[in-house]
Amino acid sequence: MDNKIEVQNPEFTLKNSYAITLGYDKSMSEKTVKAAVIDSYFRNVAKNGKIIRWNKETFPLKVYIQDSADVPEYYREVVMSAYQAWQRASEGLVSFEFVESPQDADMTCYFKNTDNKKSIGVHAFTINGNKITASTIVFNKLDNKGHSLESKQLFSSALQEIGHSL
Repeated sequence: MDNKIEVQNPEFTLKNSYAITLGYDKSMSEKTVKAAVIDSYFRNVAKNGKIIRWNKETFPLKVYIQDSADVPEYYREVVMSAYQAWQRASEGLVSFEFVESPQDADMTCYFKNTDNKKSIGVHAFTINGNKITASTIVFNKLDNKGHSLESKQLFSSALQEIGHSL
């Protein structure tokens, strides 16, 4: 299989389309960068030759974000902002609706103390066939030094974990 991306503008060429090795160069067009990221994304989401994804009919995905008294108030707002950023960036491809109960949600987010001190958040899926039917994201309440997470840290982690969950 060829790892190169065919582009319409001949001045752009990429040796390898994997986003991790792609980097960003000001001479690259936005379309070239997006194509490389999309190619890498599809390579990474294929399981046994099948693409695992949400059923389009379930959109908007219903999202529950835990409102916990033992974390700073901004935690919930920051995670909500990350979902809204994904919705805007997808240009309507994905959409979310916030709900007040985890039982009503497709995607749930919690703030807990975990044994995983290497990352701020982790995610898990429930899959039926090749469709994602539920997703859970757990964010550590504290950083690895025992301090509350900064909003930038939490936002960045939330963007990443939401992306994995999509």
